[in-house]
Amino acid sequence: MKQCKHLSLVGIIAILLLGISLPAFSVTASNKAVFVDEAKFGIMYKGADDKWQFKETDRIPNKVGTPYRWYIHLRTDKNKVTWKEEFILPAPAVAWGGEEKKEFQVSSDRKVSIKEMTVSPKDGWISHGWSVAEGDPSGKYVMKIYVEGQFVKEFVFFVE
Repeated sequence: MKQCKHLSLVGIIAILLLGISLPAFSVTASNKAVFVDEAKFGIMYKGADDKWQFKETDRIPNKVGTPYRWYIHLRTDKNKVTWKEEFILPAPAVAWGGEEKKEFQVSSDRKVSIKEMTVSPKDGWISHGWSVAEGDPSGKYVMKIYVEGQFVKEFVFFVE
């Protein structure tokens, strides 16, 4: 019997219904594969040694200046990859830092920003971060991440 290299529709439905997680998945672009094998989201804080530390969490204190970020680990032979972040707020932002420099696009309702960057992964990692700003709304936030045009991860978190 020939081994199947792709999941069938029935297999995908079974995985979704049973909640089985796959350890890694791939995105193919420009004839080169990009494998995503880890993704995490959380806050940054200064430790006792005054060095930045990362703590995985989906709860962000609504305190001005609190930094938060996502990290995605890739396995690829590509020197550069392009990621896109769709950042969705529960209510309109008073201000989007970097908007005046046209670093990203902001929707007309001021609830969504879209940023795209081409980067060289560092030890396989790509990341992006923000910090809580004056007037940021409390509630449920969503970040959808795409690598090489393909959706790879959705981070849902709460600023409270």
